[in-house]
Amino acid sequence: MVKKDNMNIVPRRRIQMLAYTSGIFSALMVYVLKFSQGVYHANTNQPQLLNRAFKFLQLICRGNKMVKAKIFVSIPQLLKVRTGVAAVAHLLAEVFEKNRELCLRMSNNDIECMYTLASTYHSDNSEYLDFFIAITVLMKPDTAEPSIFIHQKFIFQLFLDSYHDCFSDVLSSEGISNAVNLLKESSQKDEVIYAQNKLLHLTEFLAACSERYQFAKDKCCEFFSLHHLINIITNNEIAKNFQKPFVYFLEQVYLRNKRQLKHSLLIMSLKQVVSQLQDNETSESRPLYLLCLDDEQLEEVKELPEDDEEIQEMKKKMKTGKILSLIFL
Repeated sequence: MVKKDNMNIVPRRRIQMLAYTSGIFSALMVYVLKFSQGVYHANTNQPQLLNRAFKFLQLICRGNKMVKAKIFVSIPQLLKVRTGVAAVAHLLAEVFEKNRELCLRMSNNDIECMYTLASTYHSDNSEYLDFFIAITVLMKPDTAEPSIFIHQKFIFQLFLDSYHDCFSDVLSSEGISNAVNLLKESSQKDEVIYAQNKLLHLTEFLAACSERYQFAKDKCCEFFSLHHLINIITNNEIAKNFQKPFVYFLEQVYLRNKRQLKHSLLIMSLKQVVSQLQDNETSESRPLYLLCLDDEQLEEVKELPEDDEEIQEMKKKMKTGKILSLIFL
């Protein structure tokens, strides 16, 4: 049913439509809606079958707006999921992707339900965090188009109303200070994996909320300071896939924030790193923390003013040639 295109799984259109019109799609929908709301023992085959069914549905609807519309009407039932949670979250993300019209039709009740599933702690299942992926796609279904502001505003308000109860462990000063150690942790304990996933999903979620939304940018600056972001992004002991959400956060909250772009520490840090780049260096060879800057932005950074007294004072204390990762150590 599928072929690989640039490392992505792309359904074969003819077989995809055959699965939809032959009754396979309808049978799978009846099955998952009936059984995904139950809880089954791990020794049974039901969880595995449900996960496979959801993944098959994901392939059937990929790039097919007609199938996505069929699944869309069943979202209230799908949000009652108890088994195959992550698979449902990824299915919804697939439904939302590149389908702005459907995203605009999402009701606030269903959005709030998704957010509640993502943000509420489930001691027996950390897969609920994957609903943050679906929410992020809902806010920006197409990377080539602006985010859906009405959803951003509503979802970010849900976050502000709940973060003291749901995310105080991550967003407290102690939690943020321990973020580097948490991300460096290689333990396979469930509580460690859950804490890492929670931090990563939340960071990417907040970055998505901040895109072109000044109020969210300003609030998010209160959660992760530039100092903490740089320590995470430049730490070689942290896996790059763990660093990427923080690069995204840096881009949306600081680099694309006119108020923060005047921040003297940010200007100095960026100029210090940009000065290390060679003229013939390509974007592929840039350090991870510069991947969010295109060539035009790099030139803009070089032209940023340096007449700030704080910059001049700190430059006197710095040794020539130090890179960004040394500035905040």
